[in-house]
Amino acid sequence: MIGAVDIGGTKIAVGMVDDAGRVVAKLESPTDARGGYANGLARMTSMLRETARNAGVGISGIGIGSTGMVYPESGKFGDADFLPGWQGTIRWRIWRASLM
Repeated sequence: MIGAVDIGGTKIAVGMVDDAGRVVAKLESPTDARGGYANGLARMTSMLRETARNAGVGISGIGIGSTGMVYPESGKFGDADFLPGWQGTIRWRIWRASLM
């Protein structure tokens, strides 16, 4: 099952998506960008685990969308005015591996 993460300026949405593209479990949370990157990452991690548990599945992959720039090679956030302090902070591949 694919974990889907949508990071926006006001909310983070997370879901589990099956092979047919159906969302089988989902959660939303305020982004709380001022709470910082570590807080946001912890909530995304928790939300992914909870949606997988609710769907009764394991996570086989993760897709991430963001309204700010994410560099595909490094997995780092670019300039994202709506996410102060998040620029250059994430290593998606390492985080993804910790969930699967």
